[in-house]
Amino acid sequence: MKTLVRKLSESEHAASEVQGLQRALDKSYAQLRERAQAEWQRRCAGQDPSDVCVCVRIGQAAVRKHTLTS
Repeated sequence: MKTLVRKLSESEHAASEVQGLQRALDKSYAQLRERAQAEWQRRCAGQDPSDVCVCVRIGQAAVRKHTLTS
């Protein structure tokens, strides 16, 4: 019985750590977006209405191998 209780406690602790890490990542990502937006506005914002419509997606890019053919 003690083993089952210990396993549940360890599982709950691990889940809590994962949630904490996720919150930290979310906060860091939000700060990154805010800094990127501020820099974009400082460097590029003008009278063009499309400036407010720019979206940037950050993610893992698929890597493709290109070969040159003669």
